[in-house]
Amino acid sequence: IPTPPANPQNGQQTNQQTTSTANSTGPRNSSRNETTNYEVDRTIRHTKLNTGDIQRLSVAVVVNYKTLPDSKPLPLTAEQMKQIEDLTREAMGFSEKRGDTLNVVNSPFNPVDETGGELPFWQQQAFFDQLMSAGRWLLVLIVAWLLWRKGVRPQLQRRAEAEKAALEQKNARPD
Repeated sequence: IPTPPANPQNGQQTNQQTTSTANSTGPRNSSRNETTNYEVDRTIRHTKLNTGDIQRLSVAVVVNYKTLPDSKPLPLTAEQMKQIEDLTREAMGFSEKRGDTLNVVNSPFNPVDETGGELPFWQQQAFFDQLMSAGRWLLVLIVAWLLWRKGVRPQLQRRAEAEKAALEQKNARPD
């Protein structure tokens, strides 16, 4: 065992080992805590793009069938569809490098009525809409008439009777 210097200088303290007979014979309480973290590191990257930068375009176009007078609608030819697709690519600024997609489909917009003609006017939606509008106005008129008949008119009649009675009373008095 190394021995410490006899006189510590400049206020230095030395680690002196002292043995105590009182502590060595008593029971000792000791505890040991150990925490092991097995964490996986992750990297979060935030990229701020300029305003208005386009990452990718996905465009879908539906083209109506061609309608000829006095015939059923006909689908467009492959050549016409190719022209529409090329025109759409140019208009949207198509770029394969950016990952853009374009889908052009030819489909009839309004199904053909196979029944042979128009519905009678009372079965058409426009007639029903006009009927509902007229019904709303009729309801407003009925409510206004009832308010006049049950509320305003009796008040006016009572007032007229009161004025008539007051006038008769005034005329009946001798002055």
